[in-house]
Amino acid sequence: MKSFFLVFIGGGIGSYLRYAVSIYLNSGTIKWLPTLIVNVLGCFLLGILWQLTERTDSISHPRYLLLGIGFCGGLTTFSTFSLELVKFIKNGDFLNAGLYFFGSMILGMIMLYLGYSIFKSFI
Repeated sequence: MKSFFLVFIGGGIGSYLRYAVSIYLNSGTIKWLPTLIVNVLGCFLLGILWQLTERTDSISHPRYLLLGIGFCGGLTTFSTFSLELVKFIKNGDFLNAGLYFFGSMILGMIMLYLGYSIFKSFI
């Protein structure tokens, strides 16, 4: 039961932060920017957690449930990303669909590895 509580708390905090970023940045002209930012940030944080769990025992299983599964899972919005991408395609906006897709995929993978690599030097 403790595991579910940790995921619940982390997910709530991550979801709140995702919502706050969306409200703060959604007034701009690039409507997909808030989702891109939280996905890239979530990948970077997950890269740091990956490094911690691989190299040390500093992130215990409960902490990974709270931060990795809960917080990063609540923060990142892959389901929203998928919905927005399908809407672009459905509306024939292939330029934004392509920029959004490749920006999210490539920057997400780069940031995940960057978080992993940068944090390696701190251990």
